[in-house]
Amino acid sequence: MTPQTIPDNIRLIENLQGKKEFKNSTFWIIGSDPNLDYYPDDFFNNKFTIAVNFSCIAFPESAFFYMSMEKKLELIISKYPGCLKKTFIWVDHWENWGLEPIYFKIEIKALPDTPPDYESLVKRLLGNGSCDFIKTRTSVHYAIFAAVVLGAKKIILVGCSHRTSKGKNYAHKRGMGDIVYEKGLIYGPAFDRMRRDTIQLAKVFKNYGIEVIRHRFDEDKNEFLFEEIK
Repeated sequence: MTPQTIPDNIRLIENLQGKKEFKNSTFWIIGSDPNLDYYPDDFFNNKFTIAVNFSCIAFPESAFFYMSMEKKLELIISKYPGCLKKTFIWVDHWENWGLEPIYFKIEIKALPDTPPDYESLVKRLLGNGSCDFIKTRTSVHYAIFAAVVLGAKKIILVGCSHRTSKGKNYAHKRGMGDIVYEKGLIYGPAFDRMRRDTIQLAKVFKNYGIEVIRHRFDEDKNEFLFEEIK
């Protein structure tokens, strides 16, 4: 179960369940892989979005931000102090950084390896009780969970391929390269496991009427396209 001692007056993600604004909505989860550089500045206008980690630099008008590490947050605030202007989602750390965040809790359990781990999670996310999220290998999954709690029935992943492109893990344009590559934050995470987990997660959510798909720019076809996660 969840071991945290939660301070008073903390806003938890489950307190936003059932808001009419997001019921049966479509959410776009914006990651930060190199494909993100193909998206125009206004692409996500008038869309419900969650920008994950460094993508908030590229798309500061996103409806929500998700941040996974204090180090990343400190870097972003120090270099782009005005970019975190929207509602802010934060895991497990109760500091508010002056941004009035929404928090969610993580259950103390090993990383998921099988669909049953996701089955039990989905039932919690769609229920009316505590939304203790399972641990994940990628921040993108936490953003997906948050979108489901908010009421999303369709979730579109952008910049979330968990792949390198031309030797790069991150997008470069709109200031992202300035902070990511300059600060030496390039590393080789377990992309194979992340992709596998995403496939399993999409399959389980589909059983509950929630669609998780991918959107990307295809360089060969020179067009944007949707694709099934498989």
